[in-house]
Amino acid sequence: MTIGKDTIKQVLVEANLPQSYAYRIVDHPLVKDYYARIDLMEDDNTTLIRYQAEFKPAIPLTGWIVGAKARSGLVKLLDSVDKHFCQTV
Repeated sequence: MTIGKDTIKQVLVEANLPQSYAYRIVDHPLVKDYYARIDLMEDDNTTLIRYQAEFKPAIPLTGWIVGAKARSGLVKLLDSVDKHFCQTV
């Protein structure tokens, strides 16, 4: 996956499409171990997204950097999905 200038290699761990999936990030210089799960739930005419992630930074005491980059990338991804695929009711 590429967001902006960052390219991230991911491995799909579990898929129960379209309700949920889980993945691991592999081969990233800031992350030793990153596991995330995304659940999509219908609620009336909307979709709720629950994103849970656990990670270990590759360099001790840099977890806040990894967390900030993950949040930033996730916001960019969700903004793109919203812009291209979501309709305003």
